[in-house]
Amino acid sequence: MILPDGSLLFSDMVNFYMEASIEGYTYPNPATTSTFLRLNEPLTEDVQMELTDNQGNIIEIKIVSAGTSEIFWDLSRLADGRYYIYAIDNGRRTLISDVMKIN
Repeated sequence: MILPDGSLLFSDMVNFYMEASIEGYTYPNPATTSTFLRLNEPLTEDVQMELTDNQGNIIEIKIVSAGTSEIFWDLSRLADGRYYIYAIDNGRRTLISDVMKIN
């Protein structure tokens, strides 16, 4: 704001970020050939999901439609180990769940 004497008056700037969280869990876990990601609430918009290995390599990418609350993941071709499922929403990568693949 410019005051009558020509000086400037600044107000404090307040930034806030509202995050719509995506939460869920995998079952069965541990898993042998496949697992499901069960979301606590159906998605409100289309979301990209990634399955990664423990080194961060992307194994599979899915575009999951709004309204979905359960996602199937085929683990049959993967080696034993821990895998992670991420949601990519508005440029933010969020860990949703992990799953242990065993024989």
